[in-house]
Amino acid sequence: MELQHNSEKPERYIRDHSECRSSLSLLENMYTRTIPEALITLHGNVCMEKMSLSRRAVVGILFTLLLIAMLNSASNIKTVGASGTINIRIDGSVDPSDAPIETSDNVTYTFNADINDSIVVERDNIVIDGSGLTLLGDRRLVTIGIDLSERRGVVIRNMTIGNFTWGIYLASSSNNIISDNVIMDNTATGIRMLESSSNNTISRNQIVTTDALGIYLLSSFNNTFYQNTIKGSSDGMNFEDGSSFFNDIHDNNITSNAVGIRLSGISNNKIYHNNFINNGRHLLVQSTPGTNIWDYGSANGGNYWSGYTGMDADGDGIGDSPIIIDVNNIDRYPLMEICKPWRTTGISVSTSPPSTLLGFMVNITGSLSDANKTHLEDKAVSLFYTSGDNPWFLISSDKTDQFGLYSVQWIPPATGYFQIMAQWAGNVTHLGASNSTTLNTLPYQNRYVFSVESNSTISELSFNTTSQELSFVATGPTGTNGYVKITLAKSLVSDATGIKVYVDNESINYSVKSFGDSWLLLFEYLHSSHTVTLVLNLDGFSGTTFLGLEWWIWVVIIVMISAMIITIAAVLAKRKH
Repeated sequence: MELQHNSEKPERYIRDHSECRSSLSLLENMYTRTIPEALITLHGNVCMEKMSLSRRAVVGILFTLLLIAMLNSASNIKTVGASGTINIRIDGSVDPSDAPIETSDNVTYTFNADINDSIVVERDNIVIDGSGLTLLGDRRLVTIGIDLSERRGVVIRNMTIGNFTWGIYLASSSNNIISDNVIMDNTATGIRMLESSSNNTISRNQIVTTDALGIYLLSSFNNTFYQNTIKGSSDGMNFEDGSSFFNDIHDNNITSNAVGIRLSGISNNKIYHNNFINNGRHLLVQSTPGTNIWDYGSANGGNYWSGYTGMDADGDGIGDSPIIIDVNNIDRYPLMEICKPWRTTGISVSTSPPSTLLGFMVNITGSLSDANKTHLEDKAVSLFYTSGDNPWFLISSDKTDQFGLYSVQWIPPATGYFQIMAQWAGNVTHLGASNSTTLNTLPYQNRYVFSVESNSTISELSFNTTSQELSFVATGPTGTNGYVKITLAKSLVSDATGIKVYVDNESINYSVKSFGDSWLLLFEYLHSSHTVTLVLNLDGFSGTTFLGLEWWIWVVIIVMISAMIITIAAVLAKRKH
């Protein structure tokens, strides 16, 4: 039961009996919970009859009632952590040590009881998990629920925070995550963010503040607010100051507030895919705002605004008439229906050259699905390529089939290094997606091509004709997974099982598949920077050159010269006879 104080006492029973009022006051002062109505009524009736009882009897009855109240209260009061500000110190300790917060590693801190006071965080890169319990303050005082001033990398999750002046306070704070909390009944602001707080993520919170601000942001940038429900506030969100920029506000439910969002002079923020429902005013602009983005393009749409009366002639779920806030702020693609959180999507891309001859064609294939592994059918996937510092060029596009698959063929304009990207724009229900791979090609003997596909950056691709070694350097973000696919001509290597693969001079295993006139070798590794070497053992290859010509060219030349000499000798011999 929530601790509370009920001011509506049945005064009609005791208003003329000061002694009874005094004893009842004693009971209520000993317990902050509400005294049962029946007990108060009984007490009042006893007082009304007290003129017919002796003083000793009255005292005995009052004492009995006191014991009953104590027993009744003790059976209903929930364990609550001792009051007093709790500090998570910079060394990881919790002060006071008997506070109801546990940690075994000085990284994750977990509530083990409700707490009736504030928490001040002095340590970076920690997790504070409320375990579904409450952090409550005293509304009569000026207090902060959780103070994250000047903190980095702190996660606040799974708790109810209420009855403070400010529920969560960030000042000069960065890279923090506040998610999956109920933040309610704080007297000034649910979440307050100011003094260049940046790169914080506020997500999946229920923020309810009566006659106060849900989220207040001042002079802060690069923060993300998504999938929050903000309701019942004077201002659901209040953003101020021209230095509040590059914030991303999407997929929030902003409902039943006096003002949905109040903007004062801010610019370069993205506000899209939110639901503005039954607010007194969805939007209030004060002072001259800069330009903000109110939609995610024609495929994904803007925001849902209850009361919008525009039409949707083509039935794509996007209104035909924009919502004009001012000349610099326009929701060009308002949504016709309440939007649900976007489902994330994933797209794959891979290449498989069907030939290893110069002028070869590359098959680019992949699939598109959402986070639930549901195939996305009939979606237009676009393919692009670039090389070096050049811009992206469109290769082609293809629509996914019933299994979410697409396929495009491409003839590279030359050999060398290429980056290939697959991209889907998304729609009103799914986020867009993109992915890329690299393709490196190296000509050999003016006839064949070695090709190397990878999600790594490939450099220094070369083939040593003496040692028959194909080598390159593969680089990627440390600790992530890397892969390489290498295509080789069967006419050069008849038996791919004899190939040796080394990563940083360590032999590794690989898989091999047969495709047409080519072998496809595949192996994986953890990223950093690796030198990769393949010893190929080309068929009939001696590994020697002379004057820049391969051995087989010299064989042909020698055979031709020999044939000419034999022919000339035969002619001369015939003339002598």
